[in-house]
Amino acid sequence: KKMGYRTEMITNGSLLTEGVAAQLIDIGLDWIYVSLDGPDEDCFSRIRPGASFEDVTRNIRMLQALKEHINKNAPQLGIEFVATKTNFSKLPLMRSIVDDLGASRFIISNVLPYHESMKDEIIYNGDANLEGFGWESPLLSIKAAPNFQLRTQRTCKFVLDKALVITYQGDVSPCYGFMHTYTCYIFGRAKAMLAHNFGNILHSSLQEIWRDPQYAVFRWTARNAQYPSCTDCRQADGCILAETNEADCWGNQPSCGDCLWARNIVVCP
Repeated sequence: KKMGYRTEMITNGSLLTEGVAAQLIDIGLDWIYVSLDGPDEDCFSRIRPGASFEDVTRNIRMLQALKEHINKNAPQLGIEFVATKTNFSKLPLMRSIVDDLGASRFIISNVLPYHESMKDEIIYNGDANLEGFGWESPLLSIKAAPNFQLRTQRTCKFVLDKALVITYQGDVSPCYGFMHTYTCYIFGRAKAMLAHNFGNILHSSLQEIWRDPQYAVFRWTARNAQYPSCTDCRQADGCILAETNEADCWGNQPSCGDCLWARNIVVCP
């Protein structure tokens, strides 16, 4: 932040205590995005078991009140809604909630299933739409809305925005997709995603990491979509390479071939 970079973070809001909020204001965080996947306790708890809608919204209001008390605008507030079959019908109710919380941006994203039980919750089959949501609002900017069906165009927003992701351990990843190791389901097909980083800010400067030749090649590849389209490849179900993100049939290591962010199905700030 001292070097002049814009800084943002995404949180579920559960641990956004007054002390944490004060620290985020003090360090000059530009934006904070809070995941809020429902307009009430019942819907929210079904999407995020163990979390409390009341606690999260109370924490958000506390942050907003603290900013007002000390006459600070930052961090500005964004709300992210991850759409599934379970909560999509509640989307029209979210506008008033987001307005009431004083958010400046509202992001709607599709879900990337991390568990087999979620793979049938996707709604990006072309049937969903945003009619009735209510776009007009003097305070609210619809920052991003996803595609609800697979399209040909692939664009890496992280590369175009010259953005990167830093984990709590200091690892520098090119995007959220490579941030940690997990299993996800691409249109029902299981895929093992392995974390990939190009350095650590505890050991190298951000400038050194950004200028690393391997990182530069990765950004060029992503910017120019020089990787296979595994998502709609007819051989994907029987392809060993498509089982992980380690490599692809074009020789890329790692591979962006199944990236739903590039398809604007899953979106981010």
